[in-house]
Amino acid sequence: MRDTTVYLTVQNPLGRDLRLVGASSPVAEMVMLMEDYRETRSGQTIQGMREVKSFLLPKNGQLVLRPGGKHLMLMGLKRPLKEGERLPIRLIFEGKQEAALELKVERR
Repeated sequence: MRDTTVYLTVQNPLGRDLRLVGASSPVAEMVMLMEDYRETRSGQTIQGMREVKSFLLPKNGQLVLRPGGKHLMLMGLKRPLKEGERLPIRLIFEGKQEAALELKVERR
């Protein structure tokens, strides 16, 4: 099984903050909210990824998921994804609000 990364920009036209707390897709065993980090400890630069519990989507603003920052990880793909296909994904917000999306698969 393979894993892959999802990048996208989510707009919030509402006059209140939203908190993205999860996601799901029928093509993956699970979807994780992740962020890349880079820090210095004892003179050594350490970088990697870590799972986070949520992402803030500010009122009347946007959440940008991009390389080197916040992103979604599709873990345990059930089949290979093809460039150009439509990827169904469901975003889950605090308060049980959901948004169903279809994203175009692109190679980076």
